[in-house]
Amino acid sequence: MDAELPRKVVEIASLMAHAQEMFEAGRRKEAIEALEKRVTLIAELAPVKHPMYAKIVLELSWGYLQAGMPDRALQAFVQARDIIFAIHGDSTEHTDRVEHQMVDAAQRGGYSFLAIDVARLRLQRLREMGPSRAVDLAITLDELGQMLFRAGKFEEAILLFEEALPLFEIDGTAGLNKSICCTFLSRAHLHLTHLAEAVEWGRCALAAVEKTHGERSIRAAIAGDELAVALGFLAKDSASRDLATEAVSRSRRALELFAALDNAASPTLARSQDNARKLKQMVGPLLHADGVRAPTEIATTTQPFPTRMFVSHSYSDAALVERLKAVLPPYVAPIVFPALEGQVDQAVSDKLMSGVLGTDGMVCVDSEASRKSFWTVFERDLAARNGKKMFIFSPVDESVRPWRCRLPRLLVADLFAPEDADDAERIRRWLVDERSFEFLHGPGLAGDGDVPTLWKMPVNERQNILHNVGLNAGVHLVFLSSHAIGAAWRLDGVREFMKHWPLQTVLCFLERSVETDPHWSAVTRRLSPRNVHVFPRRPSQSTLEVNEVDNLMVRLYSGFHTLLTDGQTL
Repeated sequence: MDAELPRKVVEIASLMAHAQEMFEAGRRKEAIEALEKRVTLIAELAPVKHPMYAKIVLELSWGYLQAGMPDRALQAFVQARDIIFAIHGDSTEHTDRVEHQMVDAAQRGGYSFLAIDVARLRLQRLREMGPSRAVDLAITLDELGQMLFRAGKFEEAILLFEEALPLFEIDGTAGLNKSICCTFLSRAHLHLTHLAEAVEWGRCALAAVEKTHGERSIRAAIAGDELAVALGFLAKDSASRDLATEAVSRSRRALELFAALDNAASPTLARSQDNARKLKQMVGPLLHADGVRAPTEIATTTQPFPTRMFVSHSYSDAALVERLKAVLPPYVAPIVFPALEGQVDQAVSDKLMSGVLGTDGMVCVDSEASRKSFWTVFERDLAARNGKKMFIFSPVDESVRPWRCRLPRLLVADLFAPEDADDAERIRRWLVDERSFEFLHGPGLAGDGDVPTLWKMPVNERQNILHNVGLNAGVHLVFLSSHAIGAAWRLDGVREFMKHWPLQTVLCFLERSVETDPHWSAVTRRLSPRNVHVFPRRPSQSTLEVNEVDNLMVRLYSGFHTLLTDGQTL
């Protein structure tokens, strides 16, 4: 064993160098194999509770992240973190550092879901440590709340911010953190159209930042500008001239502070200028009769870009992406993903979903290839439906300008056996609430509220409705289970269904065992995998995993894309 020690140490070091070379060459599988072998070798040389063992497992975790394997990255990270915590005990500096490093790496790579998972683990650990880590707990609550806010989980984010605020109050020295927390509370309530609450928290944010940084500071200008926006929405909603006047006054003051304290190329000045322009349109009618002056616009050549932008492009447009990076301001951090390994008929990429939802905006490369790509159309639709700020890059004049994405109506006609109603309801509820789908009946009702569920209709009446759905660029979702086989669902009926609407139909098996039933296997063998989705267990009998529903969602969207591809343009 002793004789083998030098050789294995050298091999561990050489495997790390080899892994780096493989990543640079785009050979991710070989890179991961090298990193995994390092873990095997260190296990033969050192006990599990050893710093070197933890370090090599942590490097494997980052390798998984780089290779686009977030689930394995999380597993390896948890293993490494637990080893570090076991080694250092109550001295948690090392554990804190690796948690922050993992969150940072996940966010920089566009894995917002993974960053959220790691932050949740950290939150759980800090809660268990009690009052001694109250400030760290507040900061983690605030950071996790911001991640959830960016992902559109506003209700959950609000709960975390509200839990963090009293902890910041106890600390007494965290005025800036308090103001940031209040700012995000205001933004979250504004997104939920809780306008009075948005104004209330906006006032709290401004008061906190003026106390810590002074009334004539950049941070006070930012908080005042955000308060002006919330006031504008509330003024318009309540037809209040007083609130409209205050909104205009605060917007004007913010612009004056930016002009005096910031430079003309500042993104904060550009955002304030954009807000002032929109505020003029919003409350102008309320103020016109009283002659109140709207905020004066300050000339600027900078567009109010988000700081984290997902770059939507076809992977044949790599050169265009480099040209885009060259024209983006330095404060913008573009998120550019490597090529997806898979076609439309494979499961949706978790990384793609988290990358789009975890950023503040999207810039789309306008090219022929990107207009024809399913994945670029899909990610642009996803971003627009989730309220991301959209921009488009024109290779012709190398300009980046705001863009409004045309969104098709995602109308779904679904069929299911009565016994499967609970399962279908859970899936449909997610698709409606989280992914902007509409259903012919039930949640996201389209049309007459008295339309009965389709499985209750006579065959000829049902076929007429489904035909109309097809003509209106809708898709069909058929839930299949053991109940469906013996009840109203007959094999010949599904065959007829697939015959008339093959590209617009998705079969969703609620039980894995049904997929292999001889009655259905003959049908599914003739279908593209994109037309079939299988839940590993009944949704009503287990925790509904987000990626499972999103895998179904991308198949449904593929049906819409097939119908709309002709003439699809930016």
